[in-house]
Amino acid sequence: MPKDIMLKFESAHESLTLATSPSEVIKEVRKILLLQQQFDISENKLVELRIIQTEKAVLELSNLDQVNQDTIQEIKQTLQTIKDHLSKNEFEQANELLRSLAITLEQIQI
Repeated sequence: MPKDIMLKFESAHESLTLATSPSEVIKEVRKILLLQQQFDISENKLVELRIIQTEKAVLELSNLDQVNQDTIQEIKQTLQTIKDHLSKNEFEQANELLRSLAITLEQIQI
């Protein structure tokens, strides 16, 4: 989690704890919900950047004769699955597949 968002979460939590009236509680809960939305967007962008980097690596590998094209197709299918998870805000599943894919790409490049 980006540090600035984490600090904002902590501040909002503190403010929520100190809230005494229902309108103050509602106001602070809205702040927390907005921060959660900002965090989801930030995490989404990070995963998108990793996908782009991986796609570039796959493109470079696909131009090499010694790399099996079936393997390249499997990697592309995995990338599509990652994108599907991302579109559903399933960041944990997307990140897990990206980590697995990074290991596969490392092994191919060795």
